[in-house]
Amino acid sequence: MNFHFPSRLLLAALLLCSGVLCASADAQDESEPPSLDFAGQFGGDPFASDEPQVKLSATFELIEGTREGRINVTAEIREDQHVYSVNQKKGGPTKSTITVVENQGVELTGSFRTDSSPEVKSFPDIYPGLQIEEHHGTVTWSAPIRLEEGLESDSLLISVQYDGLSCTNQEDGAGACIPQDLVATASFDGFYLASEVVDQGVAFDPAKVTLNRNIESQSLGLVLLLAFAAGFILNFMPCVLPVLGLKIMTFVEQAGESRQRIFMLNVWFSLGMLLVFLILATLARVISLGWGAQFSSLTFNVVLVAVVFVFALSFLGIWEIPIPGFSVSTGAGTQGEGAVGAFAKGMFTTVLATPCSGPLLFPALTYSVSQPVLITYLGFTMVGLGMAFPYLMIGAFPRLIGFLPKPGVWMETFKHIMGFVLLGTVVWLLTIVATVSLQMVVPLIGFLFALWGTCWWYGKVPLTRGRAARMRALVEGGLFSAVVGWLMFSEAALGGIMESRFKQLVDREVATRLDNSDEPTGPVDPTGELQWERYSVDRLTELTAQQKTVFIDFTADW
Repeated sequence: MNFHFPSRLLLAALLLCSGVLCASADAQDESEPPSLDFAGQFGGDPFASDEPQVKLSATFELIEGTREGRINVTAEIREDQHVYSVNQKKGGPTKSTITVVENQGVELTGSFRTDSSPEVKSFPDIYPGLQIEEHHGTVTWSAPIRLEEGLESDSLLISVQYDGLSCTNQEDGAGACIPQDLVATASFDGFYLASEVVDQGVAFDPAKVTLNRNIESQSLGLVLLLAFAAGFILNFMPCVLPVLGLKIMTFVEQAGESRQRIFMLNVWFSLGMLLVFLILATLARVISLGWGAQFSSLTFNVVLVAVVFVFALSFLGIWEIPIPGFSVSTGAGTQGEGAVGAFAKGMFTTVLATPCSGPLLFPALTYSVSQPVLITYLGFTMVGLGMAFPYLMIGAFPRLIGFLPKPGVWMETFKHIMGFVLLGTVVWLLTIVATVSLQMVVPLIGFLFALWGTCWWYGKVPLTRGRAARMRALVEGGLFSAVVGWLMFSEAALGGIMESRFKQLVDREVATRLDNSDEPTGPVDPTGELQWERYSVDRLTELTAQQKTVFIDFTADW
């Protein structure tokens, strides 16, 4: 056997390959180096450019006066590349993930959201039934953060890490992808207001509310005149009508008294009104309390309901209010209205008027609040003077109410009727309580029964027993109401029971609605009508972050 044959065959093969390579080199332009196509059927070559596929940068901002703020991470994506959104669903390409490096004294208090909506594509051959969310060009993600105490924002540097894929753009979705593991350092970029528009959505800034041009362009005198007219109109609002019956009875009782005394009593009544308006002006300047905003407080509503209820009991003859000159009794020998009683009635009338509004009121008050402090108080004072104007005129010219009948038995019937009207007002106020805290309606009704018992206990003490006996009965009844009130509203008693039952009711209602929602709802139904959704701040923020137009239908609960 010839053992040199394989060696000679191998040598011939090597010489042949060398000849082919040489021929290929001779045929190629000497100025172009040989290249290898790694992309093949997977699209363009991701290594074809020296420019990085993704450039990462970051900054952070703080809410002025707090340790909280937001961190902004920006990715500049090469023109021929794209990355995937942070919300890319499973089963598709790797989503973008952004994290704050631990042990820096920085807490991430929310998820990252983008400042622009991703481009949504579909590649059924590669990802059947799945939407692919891509970002091109420049994209910024933002997330809320909180800094630990002791960190100096000016010198603080926060490290953030980005993990994801950068893929070449290709129509069929089969581009070549390169994993991205990038780190950026965020430096301090200043302060911002909590109410400013943020990348995650929108917020409401009262300072950016502009006045109606018609109001803003008018003179101060005209605006104050409008405020006066707005106050005058308040006297005809439904909220005030129950108390006007009390004032009508006072006018009748004043028949035959001196003109000076009648005028001074109406002045005291008007001063009570003005005091409430000055308090509202102070609250508007100090805590930005709007007209009627106090009715969003459960405590205020409970107190007001209780006051109106005991007034109604007084009108019905259960008891007499122990304020000098406040008696609503029509019997012989009873004390007439005094300065303290007139002043208190004026305050009570104004407080009851605040749930209502009328023409011209809001433009006038909005203008007043937007001006210097002196103009604010002047505007609210003009509204109060407008509301007090009819009473001052009647005090100055008693003949204006000369059409009222003379005092008589009819006043007792009228007083009882007004008592039932006030009870109707209590029912209406309970609807406001229900909008603030539905679970507190039953405890409040229980508390009203306790007040009823207190008023009855006080009212059954005859006048002949003296003031000391009546005051003792008032203290005893007050203690009884206080104990019952604690039992009604305490979390350890009925208040906690009602809270638990309310939560159970909500859970059952939510479960029922989820069971009934078999078909998903979209923004538009097949008939082309808008599909309304219940308002929530989170939903509004989500939609505005996607740069979508949102139509909000809202009204006011008067």
